[in-house]
Amino acid sequence: MSLNSRLKQVSEKLNLLQPIWQQERNLRTSYIEEDEVFVHQPVPSSQLDDIESRHGINFPEAYRAFLEQIGDIVVGPGLGMEPLEKSIYQHSSESFPLDRPFLGELSIEHQSLPESEKRESYLSLGKQWDKIPKEHGVLLIADYGCAIYAMLVLNGPMIGQIWMQQGEVSYYGPYGGYEGFDDERYTFEGITNTPSEYYFLEWYEFWLDVQIREWVDLEE
Repeated sequence: MSLNSRLKQVSEKLNLLQPIWQQERNLRTSYIEEDEVFVHQPVPSSQLDDIESRHGINFPEAYRAFLEQIGDIVVGPGLGMEPLEKSIYQHSSESFPLDRPFLGELSIEHQSLPESEKRESYLSLGKQWDKIPKEHGVLLIADYGCAIYAMLVLNGPMIGQIWMQQGEVSYYGPYGGYEGFDDERYTFEGITNTPSEYYFLEWYEFWLDVQIREWVDLEE
């Protein structure tokens, strides 16, 4: 599917959901001001150029197209999408620090250890986790609560992907495996050392599809 076709599909799904959200006033991001939830204007290309220039970053193509065609929208996965200007770190222009997922306690190797050896592994993984620059080469795209964050990778081999940070288990890797945070019905397929990769629009549309099932199907 082309980028424009996918964005059109995302826009249609948002348009389908918004009247229901407005009627029910009971979505996960209801703590956000009403206008912020439902009003989203496309961001002019010149404004995005200025933001990129000021911060020394380049938005991944699909994310930039989303901002230009749909807007700087806050309704989304987790506790809602971070507003664009608040999502940028001082070190967002730096190189993304990882060339492979840091699976931490979610790795098969750690999970397979005898209980007597897990504490030592836990401490070692925690020290390695602490050394990873968490704000380099990313935008904070969504907060899931409990110190779990969705990051949009801005550069390097994983550019455009959504990676999750969860310090409690020393995990910094793809969204795959975290689907249950957005979909209570999601069936977790078990620990893997190769979590599924989600690019921005895949991640956002996955959440939209869950919302359609929960709200539109309920209405019908």
